[in-house]
Amino acid sequence: MLYALRCSSCHGTIGQGSQIAPALIGTPAVYVHFMLDTGRMPADAPGVNEVHATPIFSERQIDEITQYVESFTRHPNLSMPMVLPGDVNHGRQLFDENCAACHGAVGEGASIGGDNVAPSLMNASVFQVAEAIRAGPDVMPVFGPSVLSDRDVSDIARYVNYLQAQQGEPGEDAGGIALAHVGPVAEGLVVWIFGMGALIVF
Repeated sequence: MLYALRCSSCHGTIGQGSQIAPALIGTPAVYVHFMLDTGRMPADAPGVNEVHATPIFSERQIDEITQYVESFTRHPNLSMPMVLPGDVNHGRQLFDENCAACHGAVGEGASIGGDNVAPSLMNASVFQVAEAIRAGPDVMPVFGPSVLSDRDVSDIARYVNYLQAQQGEPGEDAGGIALAHVGPVAEGLVVWIFGMGALIVF
């Protein structure tokens, strides 16, 4: 059994957790699936920021592990995002409002303080972006249907896909002014300095 071989040593035989890994009982299916789908789990070592990597499991194995983990919960949340054809323009607006502050104007990610990192979105599939929005991995907030509808999630995911398509093309910064692609913290500092300078001149 895959869970017993690759997951139970940290998360426990029935998902009860341990001193080095959290319990999985009550964890929504979308979170479990996202962590496996993006190669963040199984982790190389406990207590470190997991990053997007090639998953070690096949799609079928990921589905099977997710279903098994959900069997630990009496009333599991099995909902998964449904990605629809999206509106890129609306997606850009929503991305600017909800995502760019951490992931950067063009989705390349950066440090957001302490040991926390908002990862680059350049290697994420449309479905993985939708998963992350619903799962809220690490310090990222969970955006439930009351905050972002399925249509909104689809629009954001398609906009990220558009940013990926523009990556590397000369003179293209689909998200706006990229400020040398140095990340959201530095971008915010530049905006702050510019704003203070404008106030002083005024």
